[in-house]
Amino acid sequence: MMNKLIRTVSALALVTSAAFAGNASDIQVTVDGTPIRFGLAKPIKTGGRVLVPLRGVFEQMGAFVQWNGATRTIDAQKDTTQVKLIIGNNYATVNGTEVKMDTPPQIVNGGTMVPLRFVSEALGANVSWKADQQLVAISTDGATMDENNNPRDTEGRPTSERIIDAFTVIPVTLSEELSSSDSRKGDRFTVKVDTKNEDDYAGIPAGSKLSGTVVQSKEHTGDKPGTLELAFDKLILPNGKSVPIEGSTYSLDGKELEKNEDGVMIAKNKKQDNRAVYAGYGAGAGILIGLLDNGRLDIGKALLGGLLGLGVGSVEKPKEKPTDVVLKKGMAIGVRLNHSVALKL
Repeated sequence: MMNKLIRTVSALALVTSAAFAGNASDIQVTVDGTPIRFGLAKPIKTGGRVLVPLRGVFEQMGAFVQWNGATRTIDAQKDTTQVKLIIGNNYATVNGTEVKMDTPPQIVNGGTMVPLRFVSEALGANVSWKADQQLVAISTDGATMDENNNPRDTEGRPTSERIIDAFTVIPVTLSEELSSSDSRKGDRFTVKVDTKNEDDYAGIPAGSKLSGTVVQSKEHTGDKPGTLELAFDKLILPNGKSVPIEGSTYSLDGKELEKNEDGVMIAKNKKQDNRAVYAGYGAGAGILIGLLDNGRLDIGKALLGGLLGLGVGSVEKPKEKPTDVVLKKGMAIGVRLNHSVALKL
């Protein structure tokens, strides 16, 4: 493994600057066919190499990334492979072995930028450059892309790909109980995709799961209800492969949904920054309400201002007394995909 990696890194020195011709602002990056959406920091080109924002690509690849500001070091780990980089240093450490890079990590406009090809291949991915599309295509499962950016397996044969559109609502059931009194920010949990006894739902095969995290959890105090916000970041297929996603909780109320010709639920609320929380009122899970534009939760304004769009439809505060949110194991909830997802099967 290490000899192969060192040969790969040595070979990178032979790649010419022309391989990444074009303006940095034009460079696009995909991971397993899914486009990476960068924020203010964009990929840049320096010395014929493409550098990308630290977290944008590597977390999409399923790597765990840490930045240490005191030592100016970056740690990226995927499965059993660990890569350590130091800002301004041409030497990286891969599983304890020092390897030289052509281009060191850099701080650009306050953002941490790392060499895309080196770190991707060090983490076991394949990287290919499509000059006519100004596209860097990364494959994490040994597959490659053809000249039209279609995935092929390790034998060069076309693979099956399914695209799940943005704003698709995935019905799921909780694998464990979550509550505003016991759950804590950062807690991980899983849910099971409900395919309604079919082979798949929207292209997601039966037996798949979603992995999520608790974004915020506040206990009920006085006249303030307990609140619980969830987010979803990974789709786990029956074969164990995981696909990065960005999903948020959404109502399964039919008034907030449309259905396409295949019977797949589509969210009527198509705001990209859509977020929602459960608020504890009455028995059971409580109610699902939308956050205000500034990300704060104000029960009165949310209900009276008609900002819900999530099936509650209240015009006044609920009459039930505020309490904690309790989401029971097996409870059905909806997860809205905020971006499209490509599945290779």
